[in-house]
Amino acid sequence: MQWLFPINGHALQTKKEGRNNILKFVDIVNAKSFTIIYFRDNDLKIVDSYNNMVMYGTEKEANNKLKALIKTIFEKGDIQYIEFVRK
Repeated sequence: MQWLFPINGHALQTKKEGRNNILKFVDIVNAKSFTIIYFRDNDLKIVDSYNNMVMYGTEKEANNKLKALIKTIFEKGDIQYIEFVRK
């Protein structure tokens, strides 16, 4: 399964709404259930990836760490999309 979210919003939602949707999604699905997380640019090319959510002891701790990471992404930076993959 794959989910792709615009990290800074789009024509139908603001940056704040977009990021809130991602944070809610992380709470629902749980960060430890993702196989890999891709950070993509405007052309959907992979800028970075993260696949180490299992190192955290609890789902809550993993969710909090992932949410903190998402909050550090700059609006004008290379990362414009976040893709969650679960195999």
